[in-house]
Formats: sequence, C-alpha cells, structure tokens
Amino acid sequence: MKGNSAWLSIASLAMLHGGMAGAQEVVKPITVLEDTSPVMYGRSAKIKATVEAIDLETREITLKGAKERTKTLRVEQSVKNLPQAQIGDKVVVRYNESVGLELRKVEAGDPAAIEAGPAANSRPGQKPAAGGSKQITVQAYVEAVMAKEKTVTLRTPDGNLVDLYVRDPNVLASMVAGDNVVARYTEAVAVSIELPQEKEKPKAKKKKK
Repeated sequence: MKGNSAWLSIASLAMLHGGMAGAQEVVKPITVLEDTSPVMYGRSAKIKATVEAIDLETREITLKGAKERTKTLRVEQSVKNLPQAQIGDKVVVRYNESVGLELRKVEAGDPAAIEAGPAANSRPGQKPAAGGSKQITVQAYVEAVMAKEKTVTLRTPDGNLVDLYVRDPNVLASMVAGDNVVARYTEAVAVSIELPQEKEKPKAKKKKK
C-alpha cells in the first residue's frame, strides 16, 4: 500500500503542476531505449536546403543543407505538394526528428550486430510502428555526440549521417566519436515542404497621397 500511496502522491503533484502551468505547451512523450510504449516523436525541426533527389514512389526527398550535408526524409502522405518539387529547388522543410529507441556499443560476437549489418539500414516495405514511424536497425559508427542538444550523429555503412535524439543522459555520456554501435531508431519524416513558388510575394506599398 505504501508504494501505491507514494505513486498516487506523485501523480497528484503532477496534476497540480499541470494545472498551475496554465496554457504551457504539453510535450508529447516518446519511447527511449527499453521503453515498450507506443512510439511518439520527441521534437520537430526545420531545415533550409536544396533538393538533391526525389522519389515519388517511395515518397522520399533528399536535401543538401548546411555544411553540404545531405539528408533523406520520407514525406508524409498529408504533404500534397511533393510532386511539384523540382531538383535544385530551395525549400524549407519541417520534419519530425529521428528518435533513438536503442543505442549501445557492439560487443564481440554480438548477434544483434550481425543481424543489423549494412542492409538493415533500409527496409523497403516495412510497415510503420505504432506511432506512424518506420523503425530502422543498423550497425554504425558514432560521428559526434552533442550532450547539450541530446543528439548523437551516426555514420551508417552507406556513408550517410543520421542525427538521433536521445533523451537518456547516461547513454549520451557513454558514447564517444568512433564507437561502433548498434542503433534502432525511428525514421525522420517530413511533415511540410515550402516550395519557392509558394512563398508569398511582397505586397506593393501604397502610394502616399
């Protein structure tokens, strides 16, 4: 009973805090590492970039942004203007970031590492997870760890860089550049694309009388 009472007390405090927060934005929960609850994105981001490639069949768009880095995103079905995008377009894309569900160093004889391998970086036809996001498992190398941003950048076997949002500070602290790891993460998904022709034209100034 004591354990239940303590849990109820914590829940009551959380509800009280939520009431005091007023109109503050509620952050959606995400799964991190061993959590088995439905996958939900932790945060979204925006990128200004140049369109490098478009695959309408798989609804994937490849962008080249800052520091000449390329990023390939799956585009949600709700984004209707993907067919109007052209290679070379300067676009603004909003997307849900990849979330690290599992991230650990490779050990000798690790069966998970053998299973992941280079081919697991892309699984055509794989159905999205509970939260609407496809999960990817890959063996990769840590390119950089940014504890402040709660982000780990991985270099996959095909040479692509993937930024993972990892909320667990202990996991971030255990990683350094060059580590060989097995990672399972949600696929980053574009939720809107602003094309050059869609930008509002500046309104003409009215002449003063």
